[in-house]
Amino acid sequence: LVRGNDISATGILVTSAGGGIGAKNHVKNAIIEYNYVHNCPSGIKINAYDNTTFSGPENATIRYNIVTGTTGSYAPGLYIFTIKDPSVIIYGNLIFQNNGPGVRFDNTVTGDVDVKLYNNIFYKNGLSGGSGEIYINNFTANSTNIEIKNNIFYTRGVGYSWAALYEFGGKTLTHSNNIYYNPSTATNAQLANLNGTIYYKSQFPLITAWEPSVYATDPNFTNTSNLPTGFTGTYGINLQPNNDGLSVESGDAIDKGVNLGIAYNNAINLAGRSGGLTRPQGAGWDIGAYEQAATYYVSTTGSDSNPGIQSQPWATLSYACGRVTTPGSTIHINAGTYTDISYCQLAVGVSIEGAGKATTTINCSVGDPINSAYISMYSVSQADGSNSIHDFSLDGGNSTTIMGIDSRNRHNQTVYNMN
Repeated sequence: LVRGNDISATGILVTSAGGGIGAKNHVKNAIIEYNYVHNCPSGIKINAYDNTTFSGPENATIRYNIVTGTTGSYAPGLYIFTIKDPSVIIYGNLIFQNNGPGVRFDNTVTGDVDVKLYNNIFYKNGLSGGSGEIYINNFTANSTNIEIKNNIFYTRGVGYSWAALYEFGGKTLTHSNNIYYNPSTATNAQLANLNGTIYYKSQFPLITAWEPSVYATDPNFTNTSNLPTGFTGTYGINLQPNNDGLSVESGDAIDKGVNLGIAYNNAINLAGRSGGLTRPQGAGWDIGAYEQAATYYVSTTGSDSNPGIQSQPWATLSYACGRVTTPGSTIHINAGTYTDISYCQLAVGVSIEGAGKATTTINCSVGDPINSAYISMYSVSQADGSNSIHDFSLDGGNSTTIMGIDSRNRHNQTVYNMN
């Protein structure tokens, strides 16, 4: 298990260049997760001593990692090379702005190839040249099982005709429900190059003959000027990328992924958190590394006439609690100081998270009619509350609010990092 590391500038030698993390030879059941790999010659490497004698990693899992900024010329974020019989599962990763492709299969891959790429985000890789987001070279294998599902491939686009996906040698791929997006407006802007058969953006929907469930629309990332630079929080409680610039709140990425089963039903913004949230959070699986749990926002600059989304937040927690009642939903309180003169009845399955107890304070002077608590988690009969409240401060002021938080007839609740 390799988890929770910040890895940079490693693998630099006089005669050769390495990578941030490597799984080599016949390693079994390796799990590489929640690592921030950046500014290394290459990102995560999967290989063997040679491709005839040594089998590669077996049943390796690479998930929920952030890989960016490779420094080697044409160096990929994930590199599969000089290897026989690789068996690798790659899902839920953010792989962006590397010198080479997001993931590269080299022509030195042999044997029985079994690689799954599920629910990853590849964004503007190939800084050194036109190698796309995923590059499958013309390798020789006994059998090939490469599955590509629920991924977002976003090319550099402007000024380039590079495809999101390159495949050489006529490999048989199993693929569905991916987004291939090229932001270029050029007539030769490519979506995919499949052994010389090129699907152009301008000719959409011709590519649907190859992948009927394909999307070629802008995935509408939240804010690409705010890309993650690591993780924040504690594993098992609130661990997630520190910036959500590559998350998606609208468009074809929402609810349009294929259900890949319980083994892969988590996401980079859910798996490290408490509460047991999994895919789907809406009508279906989201495409990409994130699963958009229903999150609503409260801000000092908000208004209770707003819809409560990140760009149009509410102004008070009490109003938010009265509107958010769907289990699995989260109310996020942005940093600031608030005054609330109404109490909060928190619904079953709804959680409240602040931006930090040192930066987020609510001055509350009213309690609910039953027990004078500002936040009431009350059920008439025994219920699984599935509530989590954390990371903000309550100030009862003149003691009109006898209790800050009260729970009655509920279990399975957590309250932490509060003042």
